[in-house]
Amino acid sequence: MKRLEKAALSILGAALVWWWAASCSNSSGGSNAISPETPETPATSAAYSISVTGGVAKNVEGTVLTSAKVGEVVRIFATEINQQQSFDKWTSSTPGVEFDNAIMDITKFTMPARDVSIVATYKAADAVEEIFVSVPAKSFSGETAITAFESKVFIKGRALDLPAILASDHEVTHYEYTKYCKYGSNVNRVDYPRGNNYPAGHVSWYDAIVYCNLRSMAEHLTPVYKIKTASDPETWETDPSKWPYIESAEVGGSLKYSGPSENKAEWNGVVFDTSANGWRLPTEAEWEMLARGGNLTNEGQTKFSGSENVDEVAWHYNNSGGNTTGAGKAQEVKKKKPNGLGLYDMSGNVWEWCWDWSRTEKPVITTNTPWTGWPEGEDRIRRGGSAHSGDTELVTVYEYKPWKPCERHYVSEKVNGFRIVRNAQ
Repeated sequence: MKRLEKAALSILGAALVWWWAASCSNSSGGSNAISPETPETPATSAAYSISVTGGVAKNVEGTVLTSAKVGEVVRIFATEINQQQSFDKWTSSTPGVEFDNAIMDITKFTMPARDVSIVATYKAADAVEEIFVSVPAKSFSGETAITAFESKVFIKGRALDLPAILASDHEVTHYEYTKYCKYGSNVNRVDYPRGNNYPAGHVSWYDAIVYCNLRSMAEHLTPVYKIKTASDPETWETDPSKWPYIESAEVGGSLKYSGPSENKAEWNGVVFDTSANGWRLPTEAEWEMLARGGNLTNEGQTKFSGSENVDEVAWHYNNSGGNTTGAGKAQEVKKKKPNGLGLYDMSGNVWEWCWDWSRTEKPVITTNTPWTGWPEGEDRIRRGGSAHSGDTELVTVYEYKPWKPCERHYVSEKVNGFRIVRNAQ
């Protein structure tokens, strides 16, 4: 019996030793107490509401949001403006909201773990002053090509006499454009228009020549462009309201116009009256001459229009919101340094239409190409790059893929605009 008692005691002792060792292995700071289980980290996927006054909220895929999950990157667009205002800044009283760039009308922030309230504020925007730079007649002998940055316009053997002109120091603005024209039905108003002094964007070549003739008529100048009428195919008409397929709508109490949204043979047969004193698009040769500051020699040329430093003279992908959203946005005109002629935004902001047709044959320009370009083709020339462009597209000689004259945009960021010139005589 005593042997059984001793065995039982031995087993009990071993159990106590095991219990004591187990307790020690789970203790903290030498205590025998067992530590409680570590609580689970709270989930960060909960969605919180987003309210935006004076703008819209979109996520990185472009979907309009009323809520977002913690840690989600949210894009913000400012859109609710009128002609007398332009975007000023983003503000938020919600802790944890830090904008990537609070003074750009498109920005982003990371969603905190709380509901978010954001406000877009606006400021008065008087129309930018219209200044027209007098540029004397220019001749290019063609004896030596402009090799600075390899011009494809001023080539050896192509003799050119360019007329004296008055050139707008800025791209046609939203304020100026909407005096006479309306935006086409396929223009995304989230992106345009955005205030008086932003360049008119998503404008087709057709739209641009409508504007030129309507403005010329309003200012008692001789319109430059002529199209045959639908009622009398033998009659050339300068009044765009009488052109076939012209689109019109009442905007702000008056009738405004835009070109057709599809390619039309009648419009592609437009005639350029080089003797008229009305407003028009520059030819490609004129445009590059203006971008070069009027300098048609190899000396004193700069890579971009007015500077070797792209940030001094141009809105481009890296300084107009491209790094924020993947989509650079055109900005107000005349905010960068002008070139030697006093012209702004010849590099960047919006692509600028030129008069010229583009041929499918290579080279596009030969020694026989007149200063007005080829008399026919398939697409129209654009120059200068945009706010969505990288440095390469902003060089004064860069020629981007031409577009159909009816095209207003390819994607919302690659925007077509224009500037106007007229004969100085």
